[in-house]
Amino acid sequence: MAAKKEFIRVFENAMKAADPDIESLRYYVFEENREEFVDILYKNGYKKTICVTADSRMAIMKDVLTYI
Repeated sequence: MAAKKEFIRVFENAMKAADPDIESLRYYVFEENREEFVDILYKNGYKKTICVTADSRMAIMKDVLTYI
């Protein structure tokens, strides 16, 4: 999970460059069930939550790019 968190941190820079409306990406894990999520936070306050549980790095990129 630490590897995913680091990947999201690096991937965030590319996403912010690609879409200037993106404020940040946030990775987190629900401790109860170990499900993993990425929030895309936009400058206008909109938030999109994407489940990335069991996703590879390529799958995370595909899932995030689907929503931007």
